[in-house]
Amino acid sequence: MADADNLDDEEIAPPSNNKMIMIVILAVNVLAAAGIGGYLMLGDSGGGGDAQAAPAEATVDPGAPPKLVRMEPFIVNLKEPGGTRYLKMVVEIEVPGDKGSEILNTRIAPVRDRIIASTSELTFADTQGAERKMTIRKTLVKDVNDVLKSDIAKNIYFTEFVIQ
Repeated sequence: MADADNLDDEEIAPPSNNKMIMIVILAVNVLAAAGIGGYLMLGDSGGGGDAQAAPAEATVDPGAPPKLVRMEPFIVNLKEPGGTRYLKMVVEIEVPGDKGSEILNTRIAPVRDRIIASTSELTFADTQGAERKMTIRKTLVKDVNDVLKSDIAKNIYFTEFVIQ
């Protein structure tokens, strides 16, 4: 009887090891499939955005009356030693008509991110005077259009520009 019990234990142990190996292999395959699926979805969304940008630009009527899209306020630290100064600004972006506004609003998070990144590189001296503010405007228009992958943004207007 003891031999029968030992035999049962030996028969049960290998399937348990095989089950563990199968579970590990299955888990690795699921993780790999999830990673590949995630990569493809992110790749498609990035590629899809590029593919959508070109047709969207074609549907924007450049002769449409300009429309201003007001952005939420930006508050960024200026690039200063000690980080003691910050810039608060509110901008309105000029786009051609409702279609331009719609395109901008679909990419608002990346546009805000680019504006924050760009203005975070400014020093106090970079923000002083009308000429330097014009330079900032031109840079921001270029940055916004880079994100949108088209020349939808025509101008940027500062409605608030405060440094503290």
